[in-house]
Amino acid sequence: MQHTRIPTRAADPLDSPPSWRRVVRQSERHFLGFDAEPLDDRLRNAGWSTEPTDRVCPRCARTVGAFGADEDGCADCRGTRPAWNRVVRLGVYEGVLGEIVRDVKFNRFRTLGARIGSMLGDQLRSRLVETGLDPAAIAIVPLPMSRRRYLERGIDHALTISRGLRTATGGTIVRILSRYHGPTQLAVPASDRRSNVSKVFRVRNSVRPPRSVSCWVIVDDVRTTGASLQSAARVLRKYLESKAQDTEADLAWRAPIWGGIVASADEP
Repeated sequence: MQHTRIPTRAADPLDSPPSWRRVVRQSERHFLGFDAEPLDDRLRNAGWSTEPTDRVCPRCARTVGAFGADEDGCADCRGTRPAWNRVVRLGVYEGVLGEIVRDVKFNRFRTLGARIGSMLGDQLRSRLVETGLDPAAIAIVPLPMSRRRYLERGIDHALTISRGLRTATGGTIVRILSRYHGPTQLAVPASDRRSNVSKVFRVRNSVRPPRSVSCWVIVDDVRTTGASLQSAARVLRKYLESKAQDTEADLAWRAPIWGGIVASADEP
């Protein structure tokens, strides 16, 4: 099946890095093996392995006991109405997986981010196939960061992870969401995180998805309270529903929304 790609737009500094940034990335790929263990060795030496899927809630991505969740969720999320349909994760935000997330986010290890994104993509692909959705037809939506935050950190970690996920699934990155600048979630108490991101996301109307989308997948590194993912998914769902009201609308507007996260902090 052939999918229409997003029309080419004017160069975006987040998409088309200048020559000096390309040199940095090439150097990182070359020297990463000297600066840090290769990802496979790092996970193996830490004793990390892919977790059983029946120990993770498919709706909220929290850890549950055996038979502690079904398609309707777990004790923590059953009866709630998340803006997404399902969430897939690699593991818990602790140990080596937590270290990897922090290396990508704060040490700007792009190659490591793409590799862990590819592992997440393998996990996601399996779950998509199980539910009858085509992995190659997904629209991958990196959870956006503000331009100011990008300049401060020097990396868009969700976009970096998304590129690895694209390699593993064959899907298309669709940067349909943008974000206003504000305090990071780490900078505010857990009780204020929902309000902190309640109105920071918006849809970039100039971005068009492929005509045929099997699933929208919002990608981030960590889910703690789930406030950021919920806010972004709610904005995206509202936009898709408005587009789907047209009976002649592309199938892209009617596709489900999933979340793809590297790790879950398992906070209530």
